[in-house]
Amino acid sequence: MRVVNATGEIDLETAPALSAALTAAVQHDSWVCCDLSGVTFCCAAGVSVLLEAAHEAARVGHRFHVRGAHGVTARVLHITGAEGFLSDNGSARQTGREGTRPADGSTAPHRGKARDAVTP
Repeated sequence: MRVVNATGEIDLETAPALSAALTAAVQHDSWVCCDLSGVTFCCAAGVSVLLEAAHEAARVGHRFHVRGAHGVTARVLHITGAEGFLSDNGSARQTGREGTRPADGSTAPHRGKARDAVTP
């Protein structure tokens, strides 16, 4: 399983970097987890990126889920209804694969700015 660690704010400025990392990951790895434990803010652009990654993973027959959402990020995922869809259980239902809980994996590359959504 590949883990993509997101940190800082996921907003209109940083969402494209996260989108690129998640798209590459779900196209090449059969199971991708986006760890949001380092995220301090997530707006609708971030939710959209996460849902698009889940959709792309399902399209290619792979699994995708998020973990570690807290604070504002967890609230945004809950209010939008995305949390159930992006959970490991939602991913398993979506792709038709029931399985074990994930273990940590590698991280995706990043652009290197302090506000980037993706960090090593």
